[in-house]
Amino acid sequence: RFNLSLKSALAKVEALTESDLDLYKSKPGVPYRPNTEADSDAAQTTDKVQNVEKKRSGGKSRRKGNFGSSFEDEEWERQMKKELQAKKKQEKSQSTNVFLTPEDKKLVEEQSKERQRIEGILNGLFSRTLSAVQCLCLSDIEVGNSCIPALYQTVIVTAVSKCKAISGSAELKSKSVNTLSTLASCVYEIDEVHAPTLARAVAISCHGTTADNILVSALPSPCASAAVAIYEMDEFGDSLSGPSFVLMLPVLRAALTGPRTAPGCEAALRVLYRHMDMLTGEEVDENVTPLRKDIAISVLEVLSHDRSQTFVDPTPIEALVACYRTDGSLSTAELAPLLDERGALGNKNCRTGAMIALGAIAGDHPKLIKKNPLVENRIWINCFEKNDSISSEARKAWRIANGIDGEDDASSLPPPSIMYSIPLLPLFSHSDKTIAESSANAYAHAMGMHPTSIERNVIKICQTYIQNYPSAFGDEKVKTALPPPASAKAVAKPVAPKKTPKIVTGLPKKKPMKKSALAVAGIGQPKTGIKKKKISANSALLKPKKERTIDEVDLAKQFVSKAKVSDAEKDSPEKLAIRLGVIRSIAALTGSSANVQFELPTLKILSGFLTAYGLADGDAGAQGGARNALRDVIASNGSSDEAIAFLLPHLEAILTTGVADEKCLGDLPTEKIPRDVDASDRRKEGSVVALGSVALHLKGAENAEKIDNTINMLIDALKTPSEGVQSSVAACLAKLM
Repeated sequence: RFNLSLKSALAKVEALTESDLDLYKSKPGVPYRPNTEADSDAAQTTDKVQNVEKKRSGGKSRRKGNFGSSFEDEEWERQMKKELQAKKKQEKSQSTNVFLTPEDKKLVEEQSKERQRIEGILNGLFSRTLSAVQCLCLSDIEVGNSCIPALYQTVIVTAVSKCKAISGSAELKSKSVNTLSTLASCVYEIDEVHAPTLARAVAISCHGTTADNILVSALPSPCASAAVAIYEMDEFGDSLSGPSFVLMLPVLRAALTGPRTAPGCEAALRVLYRHMDMLTGEEVDENVTPLRKDIAISVLEVLSHDRSQTFVDPTPIEALVACYRTDGSLSTAELAPLLDERGALGNKNCRTGAMIALGAIAGDHPKLIKKNPLVENRIWINCFEKNDSISSEARKAWRIANGIDGEDDASSLPPPSIMYSIPLLPLFSHSDKTIAESSANAYAHAMGMHPTSIERNVIKICQTYIQNYPSAFGDEKVKTALPPPASAKAVAKPVAPKKTPKIVTGLPKKKPMKKSALAVAGIGQPKTGIKKKKISANSALLKPKKERTIDEVDLAKQFVSKAKVSDAEKDSPEKLAIRLGVIRSIAALTGSSANVQFELPTLKILSGFLTAYGLADGDAGAQGGARNALRDVIASNGSSDEAIAFLLPHLEAILTTGVADEKCLGDLPTEKIPRDVDASDRRKEGSVVALGSVALHLKGAENAEKIDNTINMLIDALKTPSEGVQSSVAACLAKLM
């Protein structure tokens, strides 16, 4: 009841605006108007007086021998003006009630009611509730201690509140802090003398609350109050009571937050570890068990920094494992820190600690992994991490979860559930490259263990790529080929007139006569301009009219609207990251350890997708990744006769025309396929590398000519001014040789 009353009163106090507080502080019986004209007039008068004084002082300083002899007179004059202004203002305020208009009287009445309401909140409800909480805590120390879990969050928020009503009133601020200090005095394991210090440490550690928990921030360095609080808890030598620990936990969490340890706070993890018994077993405390998530977050925060290596007894990983020891079940919220960027998707130490903790949980709750696909997903991803410490702990946890023992070998891992792809797809574009690569490898190995899901999941990742494929690279739309003209007849071109051959007679050429100066100037010559016009006009009328011919392609281009490219059609870093993640996952499918074998329909879909979209991608990184992925897909799955019979004509047609074969895409959308000249050139470059992979599977004397032609094309492709193309071609040539 006290907690609800204090929450309600605090909400009303924080709802008060600055205008409400100004009204509350204004004089009763006088209409309150913010930014009144009188104040502005007074400000203008003050500015004028200051300007006059500046001019006076400037003029007198020019006189020789003036060393401030009239300073006292000026100061006396200035003081008199101030007193006169204050007297006039006081007389005006006193005489205001006499000359109030009916509207002013009505406004004064309304403002008086509002002033009484605000006063009832601040000095009535809020202040009385704080006094009641203090009286309750001071009545008996055991009663106060038992009230801590119900009151501590609201009391802390009140003490650290930054609203203007509390921070602007020294009385309310002092009363809020004193209430927290009174609550801290109920921690009977620590002497009451340190209650103000404990309250100060709690206030420094917290900066607000959410609906579920208190928000803490790293301690300043140094922080004497927090050092005293941790020292007193450590000196007690045993775990505090549940209510006392609840109040002091924010100080421990703040000491474990941040990259540095505040002086005197080194024992924070040891004190926290001492209270892990309250989470399970015989000493379980109902006030502490809801804080398991907050404790785990604090330990993972320590693991995310290098200072985690300085904690020895206990280590942060030992504290994390102890935090999740329980006889009952663990909720999804309690497991969340182990599964997100704070744990299984964090840095090296956090991922290792999360895998060890999940292995311990799997030992206590074997069915948890199978029932929670997200837990299964996080362990499965880290099984394929390149870092040995992470992958080894993840594989131990995976085997424990599946109830088997064995050597640390990837081939002996039990398969995941058939729904493995759903939580893996979003991680292909993770900002951490190591996690993105681990996700791709985990996806490939899971697909190899579930052969029936290969085609379905290949189509799914291709659709993901196409959904994030832009309709425009840069500021220009991706061009598509215009439809051919409706008529099959060729448009007639105008025939150029034939040049008449010159007749050579062999006679000497007639020398042109030199014009005189008058002839050059046109003097004495007949006027022939009008006659020429008549002749040209008559000749134009006599000539037969030619039929006008129209190029249908040019006509169609005139009606193509050049609309601006919208943001939804443009490429973005988010779309590119998803496309690169898909390409990375396709490349992982070709690894020998994944053991993924594509059937011919799947190979057609994948090769058609890579040639239509991947090789034509406007981004160089995505294009190069698609080129290498297509090369590896053909090298690992193109050895059968059926595959060679499909791949050779398919790639040769692309090399010749640069046009993608849309029939191979099946049900995949084709609207975004680029059909411009640049896309065709990029497809031709990639098809040369792909043909080199096909040549690896050609055997026999009958294919010797094809192999030689392919090698020649690869050698010619080395002239391409692209490092990615040259490296891909070099890899193909090395295998062919």
